[in-house]
Amino acid sequence: MITPYKQKRALGLPENALNIEDKKYLSKAESIINNSKIVSTALKNTSIEDQLGPGCFFHKDVNTRWLSKLYLIESVKKNLDKLVVLKQQDENSLLFDDKVIDAINELNASQRELNELITILRCFEKPVKLFQV
Repeated sequence: MITPYKQKRALGLPENALNIEDKKYLSKAESIINNSKIVSTALKNTSIEDQLGPGCFFHKDVNTRWLSKLYLIESVKKNLDKLVVLKQQDENSLLFDDKVIDAINELNASQRELNELITILRCFEKPVKLFQV
């Protein structure tokens, strides 16, 4: 998902050194994180989490926890199929408001990018845990 950097793009280049593909990736990653926050917050504030069955837990993004975005995205990905089914069963939009439905639809349509973002963020998990100790 990240465009490989060309040799000429070394450290120390100006901020505008990102190409269009890099900017698209960063925008998509930000969208995935924001949609995951929308879904997690909505489910934490309702009883929907209980309706998804045992083992369904949604992490929240916490600014002081460096890995919280990774855990947030992973928890949404883990339960995304169940959310899609529950959303489809909820024809009258009693459980989800439009913002949450849109977030679920966007996340479902972006599963490849979601998996890639998890892979990228997972690279930082071990060093961050070692640093936090």
